[in-house]
Amino acid sequence: PEPVQFLPTPVSLLSAGAGPVAAAAQSPDGARLAVAVGPAVVVWDLPAKRELFTLTGHTDTVNAVVFSPDGSRIATVSN
Repeated sequence: PEPVQFLPTPVSLLSAGAGPVAAAAQSPDGARLAVAVGPAVVVWDLPAKRELFTLTGHTDTVNAVVFSPDGSRIATVSN
């Protein structure tokens, strides 16, 4: 398995008032970034610098996010 990469907060991608970033992960191909903000995970297209979609469903802060080795799935964890 590949190690999880923890990245600095992508400040230029987040809108003001988005809240603290608890976790972030870059896809294996480097094209997407998943950012945990509160109970949601926002997935960004890095080359296009645009939001692709938001994953919801957690009732507590998401504190870990990771892409599968092939980049086709995202796993998230909250308390």
